[in-house]
Amino acid sequence: MNPDPDDPLNGGGLIDNSKKIMKSSTRDKAEGTLKTAMGAMKEKVGRATRDLDMQDRGAMQKAEGQIQKKAGDVKKVFNR
Repeated sequence: MNPDPDDPLNGGGLIDNSKKIMKSSTRDKAEGTLKTAMGAMKEKVGRATRDLDMQDRGAMQKAEGQIQKKAGDVKKVFNR
């Protein structure tokens, strides 16, 4: 499989990602961390701009990320 040289995550075709497989638990923990951080930022922006809707969406996304991180922890215990 030829890597896409235009893919910014591929390093310009220098990295062959076809053989790298991330465990489901690791992926859940990484995605959960990202969602938690994005949710926290939305929550802070909502607070700063007094946008209650954005603040609530940020809090929900932050909670969703924390749950996904915990799901990754549980999967890791069961080696998935």
